[in-house]
Amino acid sequence: LWPLLIAVLGGGLIGIYFKRKTSGSFYLAAGEYLLLFSGLALYFNFTSWKNIAQTWPFFIVFLGIVFLTLFLFDKKRRSLLFLSLLLFSLALFFFFVFALDPRFWWTIFIFVGLSILVSVKTA
Repeated sequence: LWPLLIAVLGGGLIGIYFKRKTSGSFYLAAGEYLLLFSGLALYFNFTSWKNIAQTWPFFIVFLGIVFLTLFLFDKKRRSLLFLSLLLFSLALFFFFVFALDPRFWWTIFIFVGLSILVSVKTA
């Protein structure tokens, strides 16, 4: 049950963020990521750590959630929203590629290139 200690640490960092009410978004980001990771680690403790071979894109999803939360607390930094959506779509792409056939991992380069082209045209 060691992930519960990580969850307490993550909750403490989130509590520090809200108690100080400063712009120290590091506390919110680190606390949220630790809290999300502890949930996944707790799941692995009750099932098997072999499942990480199929669920590793959740770590990318967690980063996307962290950046989305940072954007929601500071709407001036729109780049956080773009980064969050990019990470969500990247994780979704990895889930689909590795669920269908792991030999197609190289197509991620095409996806990243297209997303860069789209972002340059909209800017």
